[in-house]
Amino acid sequence: GRLYFLDFGLMSEVKPEIMEAFAYGIQCVLNKDYDGLVQAFIATGFVASPIEYRRDVKETFGAGSPDDMAAELAARMEAVPGGTSRFGALSTVLFDMGKNWRMYTPPYIILLIRTFLTLEGIASQVDPAFNIYEVSLPWAVQRALSPATAKGAQALRDALLTRENKLRWDRVHELVEQQMSEQQAANDGRETSGASSAGAAARATPASAGDRARGTSDPLNAVKVLLGSPGGSTLRRIARDIDSTELLTTLTSPRARQLRRAGVHLLAEALTERFTAALSAVPRPRRRGAAEALPVSHASEAMRRRRRERLAGVRRVLVASHLKRQLRGGWKGAAALGALAILFFRVGVVAFLKAALRSATRVLPSALASARRVIFGI
Repeated sequence: GRLYFLDFGLMSEVKPEIMEAFAYGIQCVLNKDYDGLVQAFIATGFVASPIEYRRDVKETFGAGSPDDMAAELAARMEAVPGGTSRFGALSTVLFDMGKNWRMYTPPYIILLIRTFLTLEGIASQVDPAFNIYEVSLPWAVQRALSPATAKGAQALRDALLTRENKLRWDRVHELVEQQMSEQQAANDGRETSGASSAGAAARATPASAGDRARGTSDPLNAVKVLLGSPGGSTLRRIARDIDSTELLTTLTSPRARQLRRAGVHLLAEALTERFTAALSAVPRPRRRGAAEALPVSHASEAMRRRRRERLAGVRRVLVASHLKRQLRGGWKGAAALGALAILFFRVGVVAFLKAALRSATRVLPSALASARRVIFGI
């Protein structure tokens, strides 16, 4: 046989509420929510409550303001290079602020800083544009949506549903607007990059930051994994209790127009990839910089298969539960089912047409070039 040594290095025990605060802090950095980041600092024990502050290093610490700390964090993080992409930048900012703001270093804080800095240093040698916050986002999403404490579970429920179990549409619209703006910024960046480089050089350019973000941090996939895992009990209860009648009728109203557009955009992108692959006579060359497929063990594949089976089971239960609710809801339920049919038709048809047009635009030039070579020998 073979002998393996597993070195776990320095270790420390972290309470569930501290882990939830860590996850919340990662989301705050990505969203540039510095007020929330200060609250995450307090929840992790990195700063005390009330916050302690002094104007000069020769003075003693007194009461400080969370708003003032958040404002200084925002100014420093925006000024330092890589403020929202490198953990080292955050460490530098906090070190400088530590002269005026009292900060504490419990064992788990020290180990977290050490781990992040080590991983970031190794990864940056391979990919200088590596963003540790984006890579950590799926973990942060899973942790935020799988609270281990009763307080965290109630906070998650209150963030998504009202007391009447209706979806908080204001939160949904905020998330959609943020996602659409980030997508537009990524598209603009790719267009600028493409316009400023030659054709061959552009094709040889490694994956853009937006492509890396989609490949390494997929919050939607994290949610799907969580729904089929034991830690997703709170999220499953929310999905079961939501007022689906109100949800379906609102989705077809003018109020949800932006959400429908986002759905069309996502569905069209997925269909475009499939249509393009089906219509292309020659497989597209693999893009430089794309991640290599890692080997998967039989045990890991079996675990993924069980996870997919659990997710499929959860979907069936949720769909059956809400379908029965509509059938028992009288005319309101019938109206909701009608709204669902209209929604599928509107979103599906528009997404299909967009995907077909995009696929034809991508495939037609290469098809014409191939035909020209065959017919004219050029």
